[in-house]
Amino acid sequence: MALAGFKKYVQQHDIKGKRLAHILTGANINFHGLRYVSERCELGEQREALFAVTILEQQESFLRFYQVLGKRSVTEFNYRYSDINSE
Repeated sequence: MALAGFKKYVQQHDIKGKRLAHILTGANINFHGLRYVSERCELGEQREALFAVTILEQQESFLRFYQVLGKRSVTEFNYRYSDINSE
């Protein structure tokens, strides 16, 4: 929350080209959690996007999806298999 507030302050005051520092503290977050939070903060900066898509369970389906993305990088991929024929 503190990082989100800091980013909103910078946006509201139109701060650009300045060096700023923000200190995050707390025993309730480790470096893995901090990385997760910092990556999600970039969503509002339009430098990263989060997609939820359905990809057919066929050979090269992910490759075709990746080609649609153009020159963008895939930095994280979560996969869930669903067999609609099973009960």
